[in-house]
Amino acid sequence: MEGGVCLRVGATTRHADLEWARTLAVEYSERGYDRTVCRGRTASREEIDDLCSKMHETALSRCRNDEERHSVRKVGIPQLCSWGILVERDGDILPANAFFLLAGTAFDMPLVQCAIFRGTSRAVFFDRQEFDGSLAEQIEGAYALVNQKINVGADLNGAVRRDVYELPLWPVREIIANAVLHRTYLSSGYVQVALYDDRLEISSPGGIPRGLTMRQALDGRSEFRNKGLAQAFHYMKLGAAAFPVS
Repeated sequence: MEGGVCLRVGATTRHADLEWARTLAVEYSERGYDRTVCRGRTASREEIDDLCSKMHETALSRCRNDEERHSVRKVGIPQLCSWGILVERDGDILPANAFFLLAGTAFDMPLVQCAIFRGTSRAVFFDRQEFDGSLAEQIEGAYALVNQKINVGADLNGAVRRDVYELPLWPVREIIANAVLHRTYLSSGYVQVALYDDRLEISSPGGIPRGLTMRQALDGRSEFRNKGLAQAFHYMKLGAAAFPVS
């Protein structure tokens, strides 16, 4: 750090600015940003119980049948500690950054920005909405907007009419959830969802997580920048995490 931090960009080596150096230091740390204790903030037992209840409600809402609902157990302090969302230190329970992101109460809480364009470029702007609140609420809000704005046709084969969307809905939710989960929360940028006449584009701040090349990503390999959030997403059945819940 004293001699400067350098980045390899293509065939050149460049000095990193202070923001990049801070980002690299945190992301290469053992805990990462999401599982690092949030400085200057505490969480009361009521706040912890409220987050656990909301996570449980989200998990239940994503179940497909009663059998799945009966298998969902409410999380508590032990589970949040094992995932790194809470940190036990010297007998105290301290909230990590992930706690406030999941609760929707983080300082400078990031948003999901959605824009609807007419045509295949950004020349004609039709609608724009921003979704705040908890990360789960942001995902649901963005997904609902895309679901509302895309075209719907009808399959009239057989006795029952079936709606046919121009985009498959399950992958849309999956991509939005992945963008929220895998972004870097050290950046002030927002996840952006842009719907055009011919495509849906979703961008997320942070680029490819460390230890992963573009070729590995295209081959299906996964690396998690935010491991605590990944565990929470898996529990809530948001569809973006592959971590087993312990």
